[in-house]
Amino acid sequence: MNCEIVLNDILEQTFSKKKKMLKKIITVAIAITIALVSAVISPPAYAYSQSNVDQFKSTGSCYNCDLTEADLREVHVDKAYLRASYLIGTNLTKANLVEADFSQALMDNAKLSGANLRSACLIDVNLSEADLSEADLSEADLSGAFLGNANLTGAKCYHTTWTDGTEKNGLCQSEKKIGF
Repeated sequence: MNCEIVLNDILEQTFSKKKKMLKKIITVAIAITIALVSAVISPPAYAYSQSNVDQFKSTGSCYNCDLTEADLREVHVDKAYLRASYLIGTNLTKANLVEADFSQALMDNAKLSGANLRSACLIDVNLSEADLSEADLSEADLSGAFLGNANLTGAKCYHTTWTDGTEKNGLCQSEKKIGF
């Protein structure tokens, strides 16, 4: 019987150690899962950089800049260079940006209502949820651009290269929004 008691004690200690280790592993796994879910669910904090805004206003050029949610209403910069910049939620209402280069910029939710974007380069730009109502996109190049739910009401597209490479000639879209 002593052997049986000793064996039961050994098994109980082994299972107790494994049980404690398993609890630690489960606790760590839960903590990691919560951290990952929080990172995915929480929207990233965006804010423009004042030095980037100042640079853009003074030079008209700001490669890979953060102008997220900046107020640039009625700005006038011909041949602006904003390639690969962050313009998420940026207010460019009635801005004059003829021949601007926005290639590969992130412009989701940008406010471009009434903006003059004639001959602008908007290649591979994300314009999802952007307000382009009454904007002039004549002769602009939107090849590869993403316009999911963009508001194009009254926007002009004369000799405009569209997202699929075809040429548009007239109003960009007669309905309020275009979705993909």
